Formats: sequence, C-alpha cells, structure tokens
Amino acid sequence: MAGGPAADAQAADQLQVSFNGHTYIATLADNAYAAAFTAFLAENGSSLTIQAHDYGGFEKVGGPPAILSQSDEPIDAAAGNLILYQSNNIVLYYSTNSWSFTRLGRLEGSLSALESDMGKGNVKITYSLDG
Repeated sequence: MAGGPAADAQAADQLQVSFNGHTYIATLADNAYAAAFTAFLAENGSSLTIQAHDYGGFEKVGGPPAILSQSDEPIDAAAGNLILYQSNNIVLYYSTNSWSFTRLGRLEGSLSALESDMGKGNVKITYSLDG
C-alpha cells in the first residue's frame, strides 16, 4: 500500500492510521493513556475519524469528541509520533518539536514520505483497531 506499511495481522498493541489513501501501522505506547485511547476506540465502533489541521509546520492536530486523561512529560517529538495534547487533541507529527505531551504511540516503517502523504492543510485521519 502506498505511503506506509500496513500489516495483514495487527497485534493488540497496534492500530491503523489512515489518511489520503495511505495507511500506516502505529505501535502503541505501553501506558494507561494509550490503553484508554484504544478502549475509547473499542467503545465507539473500533475507529475514530478526525479532521486535523496543520500546526506550526510540524504536526497535524485534531480533537476526539471526548476528553481523555493525560500525564504529560517532556518529549522530543519526531516524525511519526502519536501524542495526546491537552486531553482533547490527538497530534500526529511529521517533523520535530519539543514540549510536554502524553505519549500514545509511534508510526512504524519508513516515514520518509509521511509529510507529503499527509498533504498540506486539513486532512481527515482515521485511527482504527481493525486490521
């Protein structure tokens, strides 16, 4: 599949992240916040599609319809990091930034085309437990 690797069989600690016809696999962080996010997805039809917008020239940001708990820590974020910011924003990085965030996971595989796959401006991003 163009844009990123999508495994046929996903492990329980992974989810699919899809946008603009590209699908990547994210490995979830080993923390209660990633577990809460997957529980939220499971309780709401196994997926969530959000409208995300560019912020700062390094990330796409969009909010889920519910507030999730967080525990921020200083992080040097890089392309492919999946972050919870201010309890109500899911952030997918395509470049770098340093701030206090809650880790949710990280996209796997080659990320060299991530920024171009995401495109400019707003993008619909679907986070899904289904493989």
